[in-house]
Amino acid sequence: MNLLKILPVILIVFVSGCTTQVNETTTQPQEQEATQPTQPIQEAPAQPTEGTLQGEVAPSQQEISSIPPLPTTQEFTMETDDNGYYTNSQKITSISATKGNIVKITFNLRTSGIYPAGPEYRGCGTQSPSALPGGTTSIQFTASSTCTVTAYWPSSGVAKSSLQVIVS
Repeated sequence: MNLLKILPVILIVFVSGCTTQVNETTTQPQEQEATQPTQPIQEAPAQPTEGTLQGEVAPSQQEISSIPPLPTTQEFTMETDDNGYYTNSQKITSISATKGNIVKITFNLRTSGIYPAGPEYRGCGTQSPSALPGGTTSIQFTASSTCTVTAYWPSSGVAKSSLQVIVS
């Protein structure tokens, strides 16, 4: 009978001990979490859903219109002598260019009707090197306004023929 009186006391002590241990182990990690610094949680990038268009954002129309176009090179090739400029054996007095474009004019010098030492071409803010009859020379400039290219005899500076470059 003594055992029956002691058994409930033993059970109470045993259960109390288990409860204390459970509470201690439960509270202990919480105390550790409180003392450890918190780290930010990194979120994974959102995955596109099916049917979602993928790609980069295109610039707005305003951004596109503010970008100036690259200049285009306009090339002209013609024959020349002291009396003028010729394309397909037809005398010409002018050529047309677009404002902002690079203009390159190549002069193929005829073998007759031309200064023996060859002309040089000046105008539109540039000057060509002189070339001998039958040779080739060229000038290049950016079209900004209508201008004139003139052939000169280099030694005397005498102006011969002129070609107008009409810029629009």
